[in-house]
Amino acid sequence: MRNVAAAMVAMPLLAALVVVSAVRRSAVSRAALVVGLVALVAVGAVALAPRDVSALPPTRVATIVQARLSGPVQMDAALGSSVTIDFTSPMDASSVAAALIVEPATPVTLQWQQGGLRLLVVPTAPWAPGTFVTVTVGPGAHDASGAALAAAVRTSFATRPATTASLVATKKVGARMATATSFVLTFDRPVSAAAVQASLRITPSVKTKVVTRVVGDQTIVTITPTAPLKAGATYTVGLADGFRDLDGAAIAALPRLVGRTVGAPSIVRFRPAARATDVARDAVLSVRFTDRMDRAATAKALVAKAAGETLRGTVTWAEGDTVLVFTPRSALPYGTKVAMTISAKAKSAGGVALSHTGSTTFTTVKKPAKPAKPAKAKVTAKPVPASRSRATAHATPGAATPSPGATVGAGAWASVERYYLGLLNCTRTGGWVAANGACTSQGGRDVAPLVFDAGIADTVSRPYARYLAERGACDHFLDGNPATRLRRAGYTSYQWAENLGCPSGDPSRGAVATQLFFQSEKPYNGGHYVNLMNAAYTRVGIGVWVSQGNVRIVSDFYAP
Repeated sequence: MRNVAAAMVAMPLLAALVVVSAVRRSAVSRAALVVGLVALVAVGAVALAPRDVSALPPTRVATIVQARLSGPVQMDAALGSSVTIDFTSPMDASSVAAALIVEPATPVTLQWQQGGLRLLVVPTAPWAPGTFVTVTVGPGAHDASGAALAAAVRTSFATRPATTASLVATKKVGARMATATSFVLTFDRPVSAAAVQASLRITPSVKTKVVTRVVGDQTIVTITPTAPLKAGATYTVGLADGFRDLDGAAIAALPRLVGRTVGAPSIVRFRPAARATDVARDAVLSVRFTDRMDRAATAKALVAKAAGETLRGTVTWAEGDTVLVFTPRSALPYGTKVAMTISAKAKSAGGVALSHTGSTTFTTVKKPAKPAKPAKAKVTAKPVPASRSRATAHATPGAATPSPGATVGAGAWASVERYYLGLLNCTRTGGWVAANGACTSQGGRDVAPLVFDAGIADTVSRPYARYLAERGACDHFLDGNPATRLRRAGYTSYQWAENLGCPSGDPSRGAVATQLFFQSEKPYNGGHYVNLMNAAYTRVGIGVWVSQGNVRIVSDFYAP
């Protein structure tokens, strides 16, 4: 259009040039030229006439706003992380707010910087842990001049996992807690020590001291009761609902511990037995407890006195620290009452004080009387006949009794000893001895049968069986006690036990009757039954002796 207008403006100039050349032509030609020139001028005038002005603004082409995210997309983002978006033009805040979408829906605040060029999307409360978050600004957003966003801008990120926690008791005895235990809470992310102390719940209630330390990302909280827990009690330890970490986020799973403390130990028995008499001077003293004991504390709790004087000796432990063994430094005095006491100082390995103190007394064997000096024989002139002299010599009263057999094969009742060994092992290995002596339901118990120990039988079991049979007695503590008899024979291990059978009549039938009686103790775990079933014992000495109808069966169980 501009080229056309310029041509029209140039036409009058061209016309003037034509007029100059036409003056030199004919009159007719000049007349026609004038008419044409007037027409051209008229056209030029029309073309150059001013145009009307419009009130509407001129139409402009809109620019497009670009946006970009600042920083990399995070896959373990902090719960307070903000999203930053940069625009190429200052934005209209309300249009951006209207076009903003947060998934999952979370309250946020919009903070503008750099004159509307940068937007920070900040969560009002922490993002949920372990969550995939998407923030979108839709194309409906525009800048301050109305220019539209070229395309939606979107970012996604994953928040860090929820804080986890564990709770343990520091001291245990088997499956139970020691009364002196502490508790340790371990968090894999920072938490407030004050919040832990405020949220801590222990039932039954106890006073505690709480110490917190930070190791790397972990927060370790040690909770120590200021006094020992009650023995045999159940405690529940945990945190109150609503406990949160330093970011204000909930814990993945609130830790909770339920545990029972060990019970108070008690005294099972003393050895020698209470009020025993004629106890050998080299007797070993012992105390059995219901629980594994603290060695040092319990040794200090033992006091042994003879005639009021404290005995000196050494303390050892047996059977998993449940038996305290006291060996006097020197032989006990003759005919003296010995007292043993366990004080309240004794405590279990779990730190629990003894439920009650205990004491016992026994009396040692009397000092044997000095043998009387033999009277001098009167010499007579009349000699005694040799035959009478020999007869009198063989019939002399008070002659020494020969000792029992030297070996099991030489024993008068060796076959009964072997027979009784079979009865013992029938019951021990899971069978059951019937009234006729047969072993029914053999096997089924995973324990080795007892091995016959001829040495124990020869030197301990059979001599004591004879001792009892000849006196018509049935007692463990007449010739010392089982421990002293074994020690005299050179068997010094403390793992031993002794059963006595005291029937009458036929020894084989007496052996069966004895075993049936011991089996009858099974429902209530009687001492004889416990001894023969104890897997700790591997050997047994058996002695059988019969005197004046008295049958005595001695079984000495032993583990080297």
